Amino acid sequence: MGSDNIITKVTDLNNGNYTINFLISWPGTYSLNVILNDVFYSQNTLNAVSPYCPNEKPTYCANSKTCVEGTYLDCGLSNYVCTDSAKPL
Repeated sequence: MGSDNIITKVTDLNNGNYTINFLISWPGTYSLNVILNDVFYSQNTLNAVSPYCPNEKPTYCANSKTCVEGTYLDCGLSNYVCTDSAKPL
């Protein structure tokens, strides 16, 4: 489990509401903290699922076009060595 800031697009709907768009790197449970102008508003948990894979094998391996139960480390990328599965890139 790791923590990173992600690139977001925040749109003010001019009615007191905002939309937040972002792209995740892989499926899993995410914690989303809403902070505007250095003021903390809320913490939310969301479960991101892959559009390519079923819940029981949620990680899509683009190299083999298959789904695996574990993480991207289970995709068999022999030339890719990562020491921290929370920060793969």
